[in-house]
Amino acid sequence: MITQRRYFMIYFDNASTTKMDEVVKNAVDEAYEKYWANPSSLHSLGFNVEKEIKKSRDIIAKKLNINPKSLFFVPSGTIANNSVINSIKNNKKNIVISSVEHACVFNAAKNSEMEVRIVNVDKFGFVDEEDLYSKIDDNTVLVSIIHVNNELGTINNINKLAEISKNKNPKILFHSDGVQAFNKINVDLRNIDFYTISSHKINGPKGIAALYIKNAKIFNSLYFGGGQESNLFSGTENVQGIIGFAKASQLDNNFVYISNINKYLRQELSSMKGIVINSPINNVSPYILNVCFEKIGAEILLHYLEMDDIYISTGSACSKDKGSRVLEAINVEKNYKEGCIRISLSKNSTMDEAKLFVKKLEEKVEIIRGILG
Repeated sequence: MITQRRYFMIYFDNASTTKMDEVVKNAVDEAYEKYWANPSSLHSLGFNVEKEIKKSRDIIAKKLNINPKSLFFVPSGTIANNSVINSIKNNKKNIVISSVEHACVFNAAKNSEMEVRIVNVDKFGFVDEEDLYSKIDDNTVLVSIIHVNNELGTINNINKLAEISKNKNPKILFHSDGVQAFNKINVDLRNIDFYTISSHKINGPKGIAALYIKNAKIFNSLYFGGGQESNLFSGTENVQGIIGFAKASQLDNNFVYISNINKYLRQELSSMKGIVINSPINNVSPYILNVCFEKIGAEILLHYLEMDDIYISTGSACSKDKGSRVLEAINVEKNYKEGCIRISLSKNSTMDEAKLFVKKLEEKVEIIRGILG
């Protein structure tokens, strides 16, 4: 028997992916109709498509306040992050990353030829500046620190961290995963050499991301072919994705309204018994709130909420079925560790949703605790 879903749904798992905005969808649909030719073709159809890619590149570059020639389109944030790490091939050198990096940075570093040095964080996921400084030496070639943590929402001061790194070793290249930051908080890349952004986190299409490279001459390409993207990422461009990405970057992120929703959720949840809020109060993205419940299984809670068409996550979607390395790094207490959930909002989240969510969450927590004793 198929259970019919109710029409009303609360989707608070936007850090994993967002629903494509109607304005973006219309732009993508139009692009499929008008800009389907290969942009590398020499005829007018190809030339017109090439112009649309340039327009899109200019739009996104302007949001980042960078030279459009420094922005390169790639299929995903994972490929962008991997490309930065794998473009550096020297087994006599070392790279430095934090203990709370996204899996695509952490695992790429671990699988590289180089020594990997891990920087500690505090209980909210902020990088320990002194530990960062101590881990860097003359053989450090790359430092990669996440901008907005995908599980906690913690905002690292990447420009300050880059300055610390380069004061210790001026030759260091500094990379930051900005997937949860772009078009949600202010981004300043003045000290940054590489920066990753992604479309599907901002109500754009999947399958398209971008990598900022300050100096392309120092980047070793891993892809060879037709020479697209200034010969750094060969392959026919995802034109419709690029156009959709640019359109999504122009959407209002409703920052103030979302901040008020986050504040409401904090106030209401903090009054519940046996709860710890892991996301910091200051220097945090309002789009992400991480909380842990004492002696409750997060996956059980997730499925209880799902019965009422309420969708959250237990952490990063890219670390499904694995324990959270982030929660380990911030030393969540044992009694709370199994009960951590991530509530992540988008520009479309509403206060009414938040109020109903709190009501249902309280009900489900009480039911589960009653069952488990």
